[in-house]
Amino acid sequence: RIEGVVLFAEFQDVRARETAEWIYSIISPSAEQFMTDQSYGRLKLSFQPHHSWLRLGSDASVYASAIKTYEGHRDFMQETIDLADDNVDFSEADAVLVVATPNAEEIAYGPAWMGMPYDPLSADGQVITNGVTSGADLLYWRGGWYPHELGHSLGLPDLYGASIPGRGGWTRPFSLMDLISGAAPGYMGYSRWILQWLDDSQVHCIPGNTTLELTALAAEGGPKLAVIPLTSSTALVAAVRRAIGYDGGLTGDGVMVW
Repeated sequence: RIEGVVLFAEFQDVRARETAEWIYSIISPSAEQFMTDQSYGRLKLSFQPHHSWLRLGSDASVYASAIKTYEGHRDFMQETIDLADDNVDFSEADAVLVVATPNAEEIAYGPAWMGMPYDPLSADGQVITNGVTSGADLLYWRGGWYPHELGHSLGLPDLYGASIPGRGGWTRPFSLMDLISGAAPGYMGYSRWILQWLDDSQVHCIPGNTTLELTALAAEGGPKLAVIPLTSSTALVAAVRRAIGYDGGLTGDGVMVW
């Protein structure tokens, strides 16, 4: 179970136009339901929102620069936590989500922050090493944005080739960690395995010729992955993707091999 405190930040030069409740509705309850479904019920995400705009001490552009460094991002979130601390109980918090008012266009995007135990976020005696902040792109990505960033907190990398010219993405439209708005924006089968949402018994390592029946990744239960080792560090992986559930945007069914 992940307990997340949600805080709402505005700035000296940019005040919120919408209510915190309305902004929160972009994220919740879709994020909690998504994580339950993707994990086949093994991960429960619970939010504790503090529906009040907290006015930070500097202009939005200061925080837009801050989120590009470990220390700056941490200080941004800690300042917000400190403003809320008198009214919010952080003693059970595993993670903090700071939602910046999306009309602060200087903060174009919102990244995840993975903290170190020796330099964490802290409040009410709780050491917090997982945090996320939002940006103006929340209004574009909407409900899928937080599960993508939470994926980073869980240890998953981006699966798009952002720094490779001409590369539109490695796994789209089959992965939230590639394209949030893809036709099948769930987590990849291999990711679900390493997150322990799939049992080892649902993953079959195939040393040679064999016949194996797989069930759709979007459906609970049954064998999900076929893994064919190639070298000590590479393998082919096959999974069935059907146009059901979060994969409903697919135009057809089939075996995905990567």
